[in-house]
Amino acid sequence: MAVLITLLHLLPHKIIVAEFKDFWQDITGNPPFPYQERFATAPELTQQLNVITGAGKTATVVVGWLWRRKYYPDTTPKHLVYCLPMRTLVEQTYGETEKWLKKAELSESVKLHLLMGGAVSERWESEPEKDYIIIGTQDQLLSRALNRGYGMSRYRWSIDFALLNNDCLWVMDEVQLMGSGLQTTAQLQGFRNEFGTYGNSASLWMSATLDSELLKTVNFQPDLDKVHGLTEADKANPKLKERWEAKKQLIKANTIIQGKDEEYAKALATEVVQACIPDTLTIVICNQVSRAQAVFQELQKLVQDKLLLIHSRYRAEEREKLNEKLSEFKSELCEFKSGIIVSTQAIEAGVDISARTMFTELAPWSSLVQRFGRCNRYGKHQNEDIAKIYWIDIDLEQKNVDKPYETKVLEEARSHLVNLTDVGAISLQAVQAKATKIKGLIPRKHDLLQLFDTSTDLAGHDIDISSFIRETDDNDIAIAWRDWKDNKPDSDSEKPLQQEELCRVSLWQAQDFLKKLKKDAWVWDGLNGDWVEVTHLYPGITILLHISDGGYSKTLGFTGNPKDKPTVVPIPEAEPDAIEPEKDDADSLTKVGKYISLKQHSVDVESEVRELCAK
Repeated sequence: MAVLITLLHLLPHKIIVAEFKDFWQDITGNPPFPYQERFATAPELTQQLNVITGAGKTATVVVGWLWRRKYYPDTTPKHLVYCLPMRTLVEQTYGETEKWLKKAELSESVKLHLLMGGAVSERWESEPEKDYIIIGTQDQLLSRALNRGYGMSRYRWSIDFALLNNDCLWVMDEVQLMGSGLQTTAQLQGFRNEFGTYGNSASLWMSATLDSELLKTVNFQPDLDKVHGLTEADKANPKLKERWEAKKQLIKANTIIQGKDEEYAKALATEVVQACIPDTLTIVICNQVSRAQAVFQELQKLVQDKLLLIHSRYRAEEREKLNEKLSEFKSELCEFKSGIIVSTQAIEAGVDISARTMFTELAPWSSLVQRFGRCNRYGKHQNEDIAKIYWIDIDLEQKNVDKPYETKVLEEARSHLVNLTDVGAISLQAVQAKATKIKGLIPRKHDLLQLFDTSTDLAGHDIDISSFIRETDDNDIAIAWRDWKDNKPDSDSEKPLQQEELCRVSLWQAQDFLKKLKKDAWVWDGLNGDWVEVTHLYPGITILLHISDGGYSKTLGFTGNPKDKPTVVPIPEAEPDAIEPEKDDADSLTKVGKYISLKQHSVDVESEVRELCAK
């Protein structure tokens, strides 16, 4: 009798698992891995996901959430908020999610929204009663969750604050790149647990290098024993087994970063060409955009093969074209395509790509592990056909060497590299790396309560939340280039700045460029509805330059060289995600684009109220 009861209890779960496999196969085209089944069909949501690169974390969460909303609606939050540290990751995740929703025929019932600088969905707040997915950068999402939404009217801060803290599953991906924003997400979940929310509110942190200790904060204590990862069943899966056991030979490169970028670029380009294997992919990862640009230019002189430069300092228009070229390499057979990709950290996480040969500059250990995941990703290269990774040392004693990381962190990473000959997943498992100390401030309870007051102080300033979101030295501004005849842009004829025009540039690079330029830069004054001269730069500002000012190359991206003249990006007539130069008291959600009569407005109001009452 007990056996019969047990079988009857297990039967519904077996049916659910069987249906889930079909659901997953229809959407992704592949059968799910065991850990993906467990994530979607377990009664409770997981809080931490730690699996190797190439195991499909994004699909696990997105497709798993879609399934859970069908079978576990009472325990699965209505809204999925996917938070990423970099724009390139947002764009890729958005594109993949869009495909999955179409495959599942859910594009109409589950709306997909994008939130990143220059591309903010305007109407995502209008239907909170429906299921939707928001994919955005930590800057845009965390600022809204802290009641100080970047790039939006202050009169709507509280709306986004409420919607993003209630009935949401927050997913933090590639957490090793989030900086101080990581512990802010943990604190926010702690506050939600303490204050209470409408509906279910949960958080999930995931990475191939997840350190659960970093999630411990004053108001949040994660269950360190409940980490969702690979089990023996996963490692026995033929596909995952191949990736788990993939070999990646580690070799120290002859080239060393010691001084001038020009000399380094020539030496590295020569070594890369010598190490390249015909009909395979080679990836070169630099820590600085300027070094990546210099290496790319030197490679252009040496090879005629397919070359690609990837970094974050491009306008959206050029970046989209580069992503299209990059997608040519995104397949499980990509190692058989020839070419050289020169990149910065933009490729080290989230990009589903695999190379036979890789060169990488010395970087923090967690970053290196992510970079290693772009080489022999699918475990196809073994024995004589082995994949090779060359690590490039940095002379840390040289004061003129430009490095974006702390010396102590680089020295620790080097200490691991010198003792390794292979950096496959099994070899990396044995490395005991220290937890990276996070800089920046953590919001406390009194900070959050202060943020409920959205009025300015006596000097007209708002509370600065930037240190809660990411390190203060890691903030960008946006630059657009246009052509006009008069001394300044015309407030009437100049159309709103659009996503395609904007190039993200670090604050110090922009300051240095404008100092050399000795010309006016312009910013939109929302209060007076006019373009005004820029008096000072601050993180998040969007400025306008004349194309004659230069500083941008369609091939290299932002260079800061006045000789590099950009072309004007064509502006579409209607763009729903445009950054509108509107006044602070404007409300774009009320615009219908035409005049309507009072009678028609009254009819519309009646219709909306009846619909609300019915619901």
